[in-house]
Amino acid sequence: QFAQRCCDQCSTDCCVCSALVDPTLCVSHAGAKLVHDLSLYTMKRYCYTYLAIIFLAMTQLPLAWAQGYHHQPIAAELFKAMQAGNTFNKHAPVPKERLRLLTVQYIDFAGDTQTGELVVLDACADKVLVLFKALYEQGFPIAKMRLMHHYQGDDVQATTDNNTSCYNCRVIAGSSVLSLHAYGAAIDINPVQNPYVRINEDQGTALYEPTAGIQYANRRLARLGKDYRKGMAEAVVDIFARHGFYWWGGDWDTPMDYQHFQLSRSMTKLYVAMPPQIAKETFHKATDYFNKHQKPIEQVLSQQLAKAFSKKCALVAYYQEDPERFNAVLSKLTKG
Repeated sequence: QFAQRCCDQCSTDCCVCSALVDPTLCVSHAGAKLVHDLSLYTMKRYCYTYLAIIFLAMTQLPLAWAQGYHHQPIAAELFKAMQAGNTFNKHAPVPKERLRLLTVQYIDFAGDTQTGELVVLDACADKVLVLFKALYEQGFPIAKMRLMHHYQGDDVQATTDNNTSCYNCRVIAGSSVLSLHAYGAAIDINPVQNPYVRINEDQGTALYEPTAGIQYANRRLARLGKDYRKGMAEAVVDIFARHGFYWWGGDWDTPMDYQHFQLSRSMTKLYVAMPPQIAKETFHKATDYFNKHQKPIEQVLSQQLAKAFSKKCALVAYYQEDPERFNAVLSKLTKG
């Protein structure tokens, strides 16, 4: 009953016309028909847009889950397991609400597809998913990937088992300083192929942890007359860097930690102090800055903040004093 003719000469009944066209304003059949056609085109365009959105929601999002790459909050059952498994304790610098459980696919050394889990800081969760998808697409093998509570938080057990992991609330070996693993901001990958190497300068010796890593003391991926060695970090340093983990333990003088990729401590503390969404956006800006300039943002950001605040202090201190001024400096540095 809503259909009406645009004018006496128009033979098309259309609810679009009745909604958008006043027939008393139609001075000619051609004009009315033009409005009718444009109205119909507009409705079709919006209908197609809505259908496309519905299609993506029904196919692409479930497909991403089906492909094994997603993250979610730490469920109560997992949190209890983390506490019982010595990976989350009262000294944790990050509340469980700021941690995310990631599920990813990886290729093992037999060439088979496996599913693994990591717990990471929420600010970097999206990037870490894309990072591990890139490792999978490159065919980079990973021995195994289990959460650290399965090893009671024992780093020696986990590395001996060649386990790839991230979150574990522990201190740096031989110190009282919390490791970046305690923030969910460091990833250890294939510890056997990428051992931790401690140098004793007095004795002129090197200690490899785990000991099976001694066979990877020579860090060349391809050697004359020998098979190409897979699973070594050198093959994926660029992938980690592109996704925000541009600090690599293989670049250290001593000790050398080939398995270890991390965010900087200064930026990590900043992310924890920020609201989750702001932290995520800031991490993405820092990553984009590195990809554009091929250098970390930390030093230049500190310099610009020192000028803006007329003093020198930690990045997190600037933010806590005046978030608005901090974000203005960061935005100016990263715009474009």
